[in-house]
Amino acid sequence: PRPMITDLRTGSMAGGGGEQALLMAAAAQMGNYYGLPNSSIAGATDSKIPDAQSGYEKCLAILLAAQAGSNLITQACGMQASLVGCALESYLIDNDMLGAILSTVVPIEVSEQSLNKEAIRKIACGEGHFLGSEDTFNRMNSDFLYPNLADRKSHEEWEKDGSRDMRDRARERVGEILESHRPAHLDPETERLIRRNFNIRLA
Repeated sequence: PRPMITDLRTGSMAGGGGEQALLMAAAAQMGNYYGLPNSSIAGATDSKIPDAQSGYEKCLAILLAAQAGSNLITQACGMQASLVGCALESYLIDNDMLGAILSTVVPIEVSEQSLNKEAIRKIACGEGHFLGSEDTFNRMNSDFLYPNLADRKSHEEWEKDGSRDMRDRARERVGEILESHRPAHLDPETERLIRRNFNIRLA
């Protein structure tokens, strides 16, 4: 089921509201209860640009749908203005958000290895912090998500970098990608055969 909420004042779709987020979560739970595959339209912000409204509306709806067990969440990335448009910057911003959301649906590992009581005892009776421990080092790339675009610099570093907000950084990165990314979907031999047999004009 993919029910959509309407703003009763105007009759227009209100995909970014808390009511929509709740409805998507309830639909996912009903589908799971009856053993049915289900999908959610959960990224339908009403904001026209990738701003704070866009961020909180998308995150609320997508997180709730994911936590409720939705099998497929569509419109989760890039969409703006109640699905009327999209923004390239949103694809990058939303990618960071989706990574964070996905990390919340992974079960927390509780095992002898993950608890490592002996390491805890040594550190508690020794240095008093875990930052330099081998366990921490080994888990830093498996248990933590490091966003591509979100800012985690110190205040001073952020100011030195121009005090830019996320949209500014996303816009810059979009330009870099469009300028430099040249996807190669075919292996070189297949591309050579195609070009030999057809009058391909693209470089």
